[in-house]
Amino acid sequence: MSSWPLISDYARVLQNPQVAFRDPELRHCTVEMNHLGQPKARSGNFATVYRGYRPDGSEFAIRVFNRRQDERLEHYRTVSDYLETRSVSSIVRFNYDERGIRSAADGKLYPLLIMEWVPGITLFEWTRDRCREGYVEALQIAADVWLHLVRELSQHEIVHGDLQHGNVMVSPEGHFRLVDYDCMCVPSLIGRRNLETGLPPYQHPGRNGDTLLFSGLDNFSALYIYVALRSLAAAPYLWITYVDQPEYDRILFREQDFHSPATSPLYRDLMQSPDEQVRDLAHYLFELARYDLHDVPPVDEVLLWCESIENLVTQQEWDKVVQLLQRMGPGEQLAPEIQPHVQEAQQRVACRTAVEQALKEGNEERVEQLYATGLLHNYPAAAAILEAAGRAAEVRPVLRVLASAKQLQAWDKLKHTWLAYQHLLKGRPSARVYEREAQKLLTVDRLREVFARSPVDDGVAVEVWEYLEKLGGHPLADPYRQPVQQAIARRRSVAKLQELLLHAPPAPTLASDKQIAAAVPRETLQGMNPADPLVRQVQAVLDRLQYVRKVHELEKAGTVESETFIAGALKQLPNTYHEGLVRRAEQARKRVQIYRQLVKAVESAGGDEAVLRAWELLGRVRGRILASEELQRYAARAEARQPLLQQLRAIPSMGDEAERERRVVELWNPELLDDCPEAAPWRDLYLRTSGRRTILKRIAQAIEAGDQTEAERLLEDPALQGQNLPPQLAKELAELRSRAQQATLAKRQAIVNALLNNQRSAFVELFDAATVGEICRQFRHHQPLVYQWLESEILPAARIGFEADPERAVTRDEQGGLQLVWTWPPRRICQRCRLAICKSPPRPQATPEDVEAWYAVTLEADQWDPDVGHQVPLDPQWEGSRVVVWAEVDLGFQLFFSSPFELGQIKPAAKQRRWGLFRGWRAERDAKPADEQTPEDPADGDPSAPPSAAPSDAAASRADDEKNDEAPPPS
Repeated sequence: MSSWPLISDYARVLQNPQVAFRDPELRHCTVEMNHLGQPKARSGNFATVYRGYRPDGSEFAIRVFNRRQDERLEHYRTVSDYLETRSVSSIVRFNYDERGIRSAADGKLYPLLIMEWVPGITLFEWTRDRCREGYVEALQIAADVWLHLVRELSQHEIVHGDLQHGNVMVSPEGHFRLVDYDCMCVPSLIGRRNLETGLPPYQHPGRNGDTLLFSGLDNFSALYIYVALRSLAAAPYLWITYVDQPEYDRILFREQDFHSPATSPLYRDLMQSPDEQVRDLAHYLFELARYDLHDVPPVDEVLLWCESIENLVTQQEWDKVVQLLQRMGPGEQLAPEIQPHVQEAQQRVACRTAVEQALKEGNEERVEQLYATGLLHNYPAAAAILEAAGRAAEVRPVLRVLASAKQLQAWDKLKHTWLAYQHLLKGRPSARVYEREAQKLLTVDRLREVFARSPVDDGVAVEVWEYLEKLGGHPLADPYRQPVQQAIARRRSVAKLQELLLHAPPAPTLASDKQIAAAVPRETLQGMNPADPLVRQVQAVLDRLQYVRKVHELEKAGTVESETFIAGALKQLPNTYHEGLVRRAEQARKRVQIYRQLVKAVESAGGDEAVLRAWELLGRVRGRILASEELQRYAARAEARQPLLQQLRAIPSMGDEAERERRVVELWNPELLDDCPEAAPWRDLYLRTSGRRTILKRIAQAIEAGDQTEAERLLEDPALQGQNLPPQLAKELAELRSRAQQATLAKRQAIVNALLNNQRSAFVELFDAATVGEICRQFRHHQPLVYQWLESEILPAARIGFEADPERAVTRDEQGGLQLVWTWPPRRICQRCRLAICKSPPRPQATPEDVEAWYAVTLEADQWDPDVGHQVPLDPQWEGSRVVVWAEVDLGFQLFFSSPFELGQIKPAAKQRRWGLFRGWRAERDAKPADEQTPEDPADGDPSAPPSAAPSDAAASRADDEKNDEAPPPS
């Protein structure tokens, strides 16, 4: 038997996760390294832990075992299987893999434990910080959180086995998470050997190596931590006295405190605690340290010991009153004044028990009588029973209707009554007989639905019929007996088809498929579900035959698509399907493959050599028919380029530079060489001597595209300085200039005609600020009408073209500044916009000069970026102000403004919260009515709270929400 790997063996292999892990996902992770570049280890007695990082940045713990211990490994397997189907908030899910990590020593796989990395600090560190702050409220809530954690473990029948400060992590959000599951016990492990004894003094003095696992193993340590938190919440200075000053590394208690409480200063201080319940809890903790380990009760039962009957009566905890009464010793007497309350508690508990029994027996009359006594009211623990009992008065008449409908065979009445009142009847024993009858009627309805659909699913029809027969059948289903029998017959026919398919050859052939297709009658498949495996199998036969027919149709098409389809036969059909078809498919595959190589060679511009090689191969398989005319031209050009390239290569690289330039320009064929990668060594030389040709070509393209602006810009290129344009190009440019001038004049005339003919919509469609301004300066009599249409049709913000996304219009950037984004109106209308942050909302027709603004700016259209918008540093006093824009419409002689367009309101920034701890508990406490808050949950704003206490997160969140709700919504 080989020896167990050393820690160094794991450290070496973790430097290469690709080799270390068996899990493919873990192979892509990285491992945290120390300052020496080695995996950073956190070693314990039994295991070593490393921190890993997944590709998405999430962290996890890598736990490897330091030595072989089969019992412990089996323990982890058992716990992992138990937790697989349970969700426990305080327990981190983990995955145990028997062969998860490789050893660098022998290359073999060993056990591995992967679990979520738990961030935060230990309970010791957290408690120390809160005590030093004097943060009493946080300590009180921590005690409640701990009690919730202990109850959750008990509810899921889980024992941690080593509850102590180092195994409780407190996250930044205040959640308690348990780590280190070496001692964990689940139901199937009860009675096994106790592998570890836990950390003293958190464990009961009676726990040792011979202790067997049992369900109450955590009771003492859970009570220890709860009493410590409650004691520190009542008197935080105890930490300074008993932990900080003596530099003690446990939470509050020492072993000698439990050995000799009479001489323990801590015990004396706890007996003088300002919290009466703390005094009781501390007393019981010290007393239970002397009990047998198996006799230590859960924390909740100890809390019950601390209660008085008077308090339980006040809290309406009637069950606990009876429980406490049952635990009283023979000599204990009740005070006369509380005896009536005890009798009331006994009556209430007895009533609750009787109601539960009556509900179980289906005796609704008895339930109604017991409900009428009122003993279930003001009984929080009986809330669920109270609701069920309160319905008895409603249930009884419904049951009478159902009984009558069943007796009279009024089936619709029975079904509709059940459906209408099933919220009252569901799960009640008194209604079970009618529930079965209603189920029959609903199954008959289901049968109707199956046969109403086309095609009928024979399998479902038979299944529904058999289920109805299992329920006992129903007369209403008799009309469907014959169709069901027909469905059964069809299923027999299908069985025959299955027999035929069963004897078909393992690898389908064209001959066998033709035989099956000829043998399958169409009516056999009619009415069958297309998703049925048999239908899919037969359909596969038909699809293969259809594929063969399609291949024959496309065989001579000579296109890439047809050849790709034919090549697909190699995947769609078995190799043994048909010899000739397989050969043709292989030929098509080669054609498509070489064709794609040709296309790739052309698109990658890698050179003519690859193109010509692919072109030659395509000719060998007679596949050039696939090439488009463009590809054929490209191949022809590649062939034509070869002599030119050979001559260019023959030009000496040294010697007369002028002669070299002349020779290159003489040989250069732009159509063949401009885009040729292999001509790159001579292209710069050619471009230096023929740059003018390129500029002239671009000018010609701009003229052809009608882009006068681009053509005029290119005329300014230095390469054309001192050069005349070719006559034909000069003529075409003059014609372009003439056409642009004519278009401008035509648009100008169209606007004038719209004004003369009172064509308002045509004016709006043609409106151009520069052209309209020129017309108004030349023909002043048009100005009144232009002003009128401008005011009604152009200037309203809703018409001029303003748009804004409410989610993006007014936002804050990462630096806290404002980012303002909107859609700019058409440039022919507006070249400038005015923006203002207004102290008050502007009037509907206000101009920029009419408003009082914190900030105002003029923006130019040619500098506007619609994605970035306008950014401005935010002044805090602007919060709540409105952001407004106007469009400027400049007619040259007069400036107009659109109506104001409101982008939105500057909302206040979200407030930072001081305490993120125990948010859920604070929110739950704040949600309680005032009369339900306990003394341990003081209301916010209590003048007795310590100066360092801050408002709860839940209260702060509500305040922020209310403030945001009061703010007016953005326009």
